[in-house]
Amino acid sequence: MLAFVFPKNAYASFFTIEWRSISALAGLSIITTGMQKSKIFHKVAKVWTKRLKSERSLALFLVVLSGLISTILTNDVALFITVPFTLSLGSFIKNDLSKLVIFEAMSVNVFSTLTPIGNPQNMLLWHKMDVSFFGFMTAAFPVFFIMAAILVIFTWILFSKKEIVLRKNVDEDVVVDKKLFIFSSVSLVVYIIMLQLKLNYAAFVIFLILYIVFFMDIVKNAYWTLPLIFIAISLDFHTLASLKPVKDLLSVMVSNSPRKVFTVSSISSQLISNVPATVLVINFTHNFKDILYGVNVGGNGTVISSLANIIAIDLSKDNSLWIKFHKYSLPFFLTAFSIIYTIYNVCC
Repeated sequence: MLAFVFPKNAYASFFTIEWRSISALAGLSIITTGMQKSKIFHKVAKVWTKRLKSERSLALFLVVLSGLISTILTNDVALFITVPFTLSLGSFIKNDLSKLVIFEAMSVNVFSTLTPIGNPQNMLLWHKMDVSFFGFMTAAFPVFFIMAAILVIFTWILFSKKEIVLRKNVDEDVVVDKKLFIFSSVSLVVYIIMLQLKLNYAAFVIFLILYIVFFMDIVKNAYWTLPLIFIAISLDFHTLASLKPVKDLLSVMVSNSPRKVFTVSSISSQLISNVPATVLVINFTHNFKDILYGVNVGGNGTVISSLANIIAIDLSKDNSLWIKFHKYSLPFFLTAFSIIYTIYNVCC
């Protein structure tokens, strides 16, 4: 960590970390774990899967479902629901589903662009932009719509009409914890309202206590790694941004040009992942919407461009996907980047 190499810079950077975003992320990790553990999404997916007849229709359904879940549960948490479920489909579907895991990773990166709670970088930018929940969605919608359209087209083309072949145990039941689902759903709505009112710290403490009292197992199993990673990333890249050579370089590269901010955010995401890219670039411009576009487009590309990509491949336990991933993600990134960059050239 750079904090150990430059302790003085790191000490100063500690106080510039966006702790409101981290507390919001920690609270969401608890609530979304509750929704995941309720198994409601497994139930919905299983019901619809039995109605789908081809690999293409199954892929379109699970890609869109993964994306929709990510808009409220964050892209990383959504994968903890959809990837294990997709792999479990192998117990009653004979078709190869490995490619679908890649497309689910791409989907959660795309759809999570739409909401301020869809991914960690959006949460950070939401607080910087100082807009309402729906104001953020309005700002994010154009780039989300372009990427979602490209993703649907890619899915339609790259998955065939090959028939789904079911195994015998397809009717095995999924038991939903209704109390946990209702509690977590209500908690999510109230939590978002409290975040909108900028009561981040109070919201985290209140819901941490509630889950400790009523659902202690959820607190134990929450994805605590995510906020901890976000703290480490923030500390390292705020420290990096405080170094004079880096300051001088990025000041020239960004220079408050919307097109340059978008480009630097997208390309840097390929090298250091989109959350660190956000933390780095945000220090040199107030064009937060252009960072939003850049880092979310940049989340698909190299496997390290988003933590969600690594999570999906790790959950799949298929080492071949580390290479196979780029066969689909890089063309998607280049297509989305080219279209949006062209729009920047015309409009800006």
